Amino acid sequence: MSSADKVLDRVDDLRDELLDTLTHAIRLRSVNPTYPDQDYDDLVGGESDVARLLAGVYRQGGAETELFGEVTGRDNVVGVLRGSGGGRSLIFNGHLDVVPANDSDEWTHDPFSGFHDETHVWGRGSVDMKSGLVAQAFATKALRESGVQLRGDLILQGVVGEENFEHHLGTSAVLARGYTADGAIIAEPTGARRPLTVMPATPGVLVMRITVSGRSGHASARSLMRAQAATAPDAEPVAVSAIDAALSIHAALCGLEVQWEQTRTDPLFERGQFTIGLDVIDGGARSGRNVAFIPDETVLDYAVFYPPAARLAEIQAEILETLSLIHISEPTRPLYISYAVFCLKK
Repeated sequence: MSSADKVLDRVDDLRDELLDTLTHAIRLRSVNPTYPDQDYDDLVGGESDVARLLAGVYRQGGAETELFGEVTGRDNVVGVLRGSGGGRSLIFNGHLDVVPANDSDEWTHDPFSGFHDETHVWGRGSVDMKSGLVAQAFATKALRESGVQLRGDLILQGVVGEENFEHHLGTSAVLARGYTADGAIIAEPTGARRPLTVMPATPGVLVMRITVSGRSGHASARSLMRAQAATAPDAEPVAVSAIDAALSIHAALCGLEVQWEQTRTDPLFERGQFTIGLDVIDGGARSGRNVAFIPDETVLDYAVFYPPAARLAEIQAEILETLSLIHISEPTRPLYISYAVFCLKK
């Protein structure tokens, strides 16, 4: 029997233990504590709880382990399974934190129960990404218990902060501590159209905010806005709807997204995987968020995925050029519309 077959057979033998460990991991409420609608003091420490659980599995697999954090209660965990020598090193990486489960009443099962049957595991983080973390950890056990030793080092990394873009606390901190390798596999779920697709590269990511400013007035003034635009287009406008303008902006960016199916491609990605997605929108009259008032501000938050070979500055320039060409139709007048685009994450 080959070494690979021995390891795979041992993985099958460890199924029940792996499932129990995954259930335990899901029950540990490792919600990222920095979300604005969360109680930081109540949640901090959950990531460290998962780190300690994984460290135990790493040690069972013969790995040297270390827990450390840049912030109290938010520990990363690293396990190093030493190779015999002469081989290339590999990182298994995954994040410990999960997003909030504020919609728990909508779940089939409690999001932190880890409930499972013969086909599914339910729970916050079951896919993103405690299944991957536990699978990586059990790879070390399967290697040791099947008597297979790698030539190169295998470095396991469980990191904090991924869900809220805090890589300086997680992966970047781990790499800065010297835990680097010749290659890496991240057990993150992907956006591929086929299940369990291996993604050999990652796209660039731009989190973009566009703030649209208008001029408020009573809701009944919309008729005056239209009349003024037709009879006195150069006069001081009665009001300008920031939401109307924001919708025009979004329509233009949707058009750019469609163009990207042809103009932004990569041989490692399916056509159409590079997108400009509006995921959060907030607008209204700042003085009184009520339908009685014409909105004078709208904020659009986008997640933009672009080809790995493209430069961030190039993508930003194309988006800004698209915005500059927008014709804001009356009664929303370009004089009173301002766009601010910020890169929150690369």
